[in-house]
Amino acid sequence: MRNPSSDDLSGLALSRDSSSLTSVSSNHSVVGNVTAAEQSKPTGKSAEIVLLFAAPLAYVSAQRQRVGLEPLDYDRERQTVAKAIHDAGAAIKLRFEFATTDTFRSVVTMGGCRVLHYSGHGSTKYIGMEDGRAGMHKVEVGMLQQLFAAGGDTSPEVSLVFVSACRSQAAAEGFSAVGVKHVVAVHSEARVNDTAVRSFTRAFYLALASKKSVQQSFDIAREAVLTSPQVQHSAAEAQKFLLLGASDDHSEILFNDTELCNPGKAAAPALALLAQDDVPAVPEGFMGRSLEVYEAVCGTLDRRLVTITGAAGLGKSAVAVSMANYLSERRNDSFVAACGDGVCFVDGGQIETAAQLEGVIASGLTRGKETAIATSMIIRQMRAVVVLDHCSTLWRTSPDAMQTILRLLLTQMRGIRVVLVLKEPLNSMGIQLQGVNEKVVRLVPLSLVDSARLFVRKASRRVDPSEVGVDAACEVIPALAQHPLISYLQGHVGSVVYAAGLLDDYSHINLSLIHISEPTRLLSISYAVFCLKKKKKKKPLNIRYHSTL
Repeated sequence: MRNPSSDDLSGLALSRDSSSLTSVSSNHSVVGNVTAAEQSKPTGKSAEIVLLFAAPLAYVSAQRQRVGLEPLDYDRERQTVAKAIHDAGAAIKLRFEFATTDTFRSVVTMGGCRVLHYSGHGSTKYIGMEDGRAGMHKVEVGMLQQLFAAGGDTSPEVSLVFVSACRSQAAAEGFSAVGVKHVVAVHSEARVNDTAVRSFTRAFYLALASKKSVQQSFDIAREAVLTSPQVQHSAAEAQKFLLLGASDDHSEILFNDTELCNPGKAAAPALALLAQDDVPAVPEGFMGRSLEVYEAVCGTLDRRLVTITGAAGLGKSAVAVSMANYLSERRNDSFVAACGDGVCFVDGGQIETAAQLEGVIASGLTRGKETAIATSMIIRQMRAVVVLDHCSTLWRTSPDAMQTILRLLLTQMRGIRVVLVLKEPLNSMGIQLQGVNEKVVRLVPLSLVDSARLFVRKASRRVDPSEVGVDAACEVIPALAQHPLISYLQGHVGSVVYAAGLLDDYSHINLSLIHISEPTRLLSISYAVFCLKKKKKKKPLNIRYHSTL
């Protein structure tokens, strides 16, 4: 897990696995072991386990600098808990929300919550919640206690709090101090392995839903970590989990009154997708662009026109997709004023005319009811974001028609915001819209460390530590960041991904770079020649990479 700064920040980076998610819904709630019709109903106060996820994109360091945080993939943890409840056959209602101080206090105020599960970034002094603008709100332990006990009510209904964040012992002690009987957390000096967290979480909730006591569930979960073949240093990882509380008695069975029926027999109900609109999936291995996504999200909240710019192959589309997903997942919560009616993502790569583009935009916003923007009364009443990607050809061949569409969206439709993905801003193209201020998000090449991380993430085989002159796996990325190959790839995302894909055919990264040059043609991105030792061959094989995206 990446430690993003010296500010004692760490958290859970959980991988997304949406293969089992089949239905789109605006409701973050799911009920374990019930029919699909019942799933679609809001759980409201009856949710017995509430999961709060915090995935801010940036925070302000002690030096008052904005620092990017890699987005947390919370779907996998969400599915882990739901699957555990289902396998136990327990009729326990689950509710999922994004963690802000407002949602936190609402959950406590509404009542009906027996277990409160928080997942996000933690430190020895605070836990990180979302601030409603994609940034981190550092909620210190004292503030957390005040939120929980506001109004003189210590919320006796909340019997257990699970703080799923590294170094969360201080937060756990805070919950204990305001009367929470059982609190699960991670030792104050420990950063826990993601695989260990998944093993512990599944075993803990499976046991809890199977009418085991809190203490039994905790012991079972620790043993699951200890015996898991996927968890490295399992004995040490198991000891990082703590069970605290207002008392030392953890013999309570929280769900003793819950009906059990056919444990694990029926198929697990599909969880609703968090993204509530038809937006593309975030590319696998997307990393190193959290600040750019943060700027794009904030720009969209503050302005009605945002342009994501940069040279070809730097990942503009990936940033736009990530931004669209982030907005869509929260559009009924933090971002309702900006895009409460939807996020419309248009890939213009196969669209030949501006008239066709207008039809696609109108159809996307109105769910196929209308095909013209100018005459649409539906669009006039909407608060939505339109993302236009791969439309450079249309801007080049039909600039006047494209400006007409943009003017329609931004001057006649008061609630529409537009995000463009272009090599250069509209202002640089000599295009200005009266009354509209363009916010520009510029992409630059990746840093050496992020390039190395991307290379390892995208590599077609494992990079052995010996290949980069180190002994331990944890030293691979720092060493690779100093390697000549990473330097010569110059932070170009397309080049890094391409080079990483070649590793499977070669036995050793003797990546001695011979030559690299800037583009020599308009459509060229980079031009690199480097040597790799071919498997079972004595002579190095020259590989030439010429990207013409």
